Amino acid sequence: MKMPCELIAEPYVVKIRKYTTQNLRNKGLTQKEIANLLHISQALVSSYLKTSKEKTQHEPENIFDKVARQVAHEVSETLLVHGQQGIEQAISSVCKTCKLMRAQGPSCALHFMIVPELQKENSICQACHSNQNTVQLLQEDRYHVIRSLQHAVQTMAKIQSISELVPEIGLQFLYSIENPKSNMDVAGFPGRIGKHREKLVRIANPEFAASNHSSKILIEVNKYVQNVRSLITIKTSNKLEDQLSSIGVSYLHLSFDTYSKRKIREKLESQTLSVPIAFLGEPAIGIEAITYLVASNPADIISILEKISSFYQ
Repeated sequence: MKMPCELIAEPYVVKIRKYTTQNLRNKGLTQKEIANLLHISQALVSSYLKTSKEKTQHEPENIFDKVARQVAHEVSETLLVHGQQGIEQAISSVCKTCKLMRAQGPSCALHFMIVPELQKENSICQACHSNQNTVQLLQEDRYHVIRSLQHAVQTMAKIQSISELVPEIGLQFLYSIENPKSNMDVAGFPGRIGKHREKLVRIANPEFAASNHSSKILIEVNKYVQNVRSLITIKTSNKLEDQLSSIGVSYLHLSFDTYSKRKIREKLESQTLSVPIAFLGEPAIGIEAITYLVASNPADIISILEKISSFYQ
């Protein structure tokens, strides 16, 4: 029987130690100084540095790598500034992120693959937290985010003609905590939500860090537009502008999938925007035209989708 902590130990905790070792070495610390600071053997420090040099470009970086690098950077900076006095703060950073990954995050998805009995439709697994109040441990806002997305997608599936709005690549539906900083703060649906014979199809329940690209867009828009916490991707049609105008939703021609980051930021900075708002995308060679609809919460998104879908009935 695989425990969630076992799944995190190698891909997360070990990698944090390895990346922290590499960071400290790059800052000029000797192997001996690093070993003393991290309370590990000098031989292990040498091993971490050796594996770093041997790593090839053919090794893809997964979500555990990305999170481990982020946390290792925080840990390294803490230890460089505070030395041994920063150990407690460094451990706190590691443990906090570990809990978030077990709060409907990437470790949950991996655990479900190994122990599928844990994943239940329309409910949240509490195996890691059976002896504690889940809401308190995982933070109430994150619990609320997951539950809101679950309820919203159930409602969305009942909307007549909703399949007309689903892009060929499927749609992504996101909801974040307040002031999201990374994709660990944004929940979505792994593998997107597709359609089959006019019905919506999804492969998993919502979880944090499920989307990288769309999460970056939500976080970027959040910097310029107040109260943006939810996003959905829908098909850009020839009639969408008129449909949005008729239901009172503002829109802006801004293609996140084809514009440069600089152009996107310049356009966002030059506008006075408020939610809800739709960013109409443009097609390109091999790229489908996608509209990014943003609002304060999933319920507002659903309300707009119901109105747009009514034009196809």
